[in-house]
Amino acid sequence: MNRQTLEIAILDNDTLAAIGLRSILADAVPDVAVRIFTSFAQYVDDTPEMFVHTFVSERIYLEYVDFFVRLGHRVIVLASGEGRVVNAMSVDVSQNEKGIICSLLNILEQGHHSNPNATLRSEDELSPREIEVLALIARGFMNKEIAETLNIGLTTVISHRKNIQDKLHTKSVSGLTIYAVLNGYVDLRDI
Repeated sequence: MNRQTLEIAILDNDTLAAIGLRSILADAVPDVAVRIFTSFAQYVDDTPEMFVHTFVSERIYLEYVDFFVRLGHRVIVLASGEGRVVNAMSVDVSQNEKGIICSLLNILEQGHHSNPNATLRSEDELSPREIEVLALIARGFMNKEIAETLNIGLTTVISHRKNIQDKLHTKSVSGLTIYAVLNGYVDLRDI
């Protein structure tokens, strides 16, 4: 089965912050195309309705709130603190990277991941042992701890980890963690 590429927009005049978020999203979500817009005019000149999600800075959201309210749950506000934006999902960008990733996971886990057809091809499906290893990676276990927990050799763990990274097309722990949570291999509360 072919995977469909998700289209995600980031609307923020802080280019450095937008590039950082794009990097996190690219590591975390397989087959994603992230477009960065530095102004509202650029964004609306494109096709805003085609984006599965739009991450928008709090300032731009508040300036064009009527427009963004119509897009509903597809809009995620990049807020500088919790609870400042009413009637919108938000991510507190003042927290550390792990906190941001956990916030993104919460949003995706609540059913706002709009691509249920984004599944692995059969040759890329994880084996039961790879799923066990992936779940332990997501829970923060190191290779040696995984080997001890599963009663397998360290070399075997490293081999499984490489296979998982190749199949999921990501080497980052955050990307592997998000995949594990979205597919129910680990509960968000366990990471």
